[in-house]
Amino acid sequence: MNGYTLSAKAYKQLLEQRPDLSDADKANILKTIKSLELMAEMSDEDRNDLFDTGAFNDISYGYFKTALKRCDVDRDTMANILSEFRYLLDVMSAAAARDAV
Repeated sequence: MNGYTLSAKAYKQLLEQRPDLSDADKANILKTIKSLELMAEMSDEDRNDLFDTGAFNDISYGYFKTALKRCDVDRDTMANILSEFRYLLDVMSAAAARDAV
């Protein structure tokens, strides 16, 4: 059992314990469970391959840019860092990025 499976299980328990949740909240939780179960079935290599498609580049960029803004990084430095970040998203594999952590 991996972390994705454990998280999906916890969300399922939440649904059982909280029948009073709104339909919208229930629908969001069900979507999250579906995503977690999908990720649970994938190997690290599969997840790396998925990230390497570039499908998550804009999302990653948005998180990173927001972090830089919240840390009050000056504009020139931010522009340089974001340029390097975009470059790395294009040329560095997800496996290599994981290894850099």
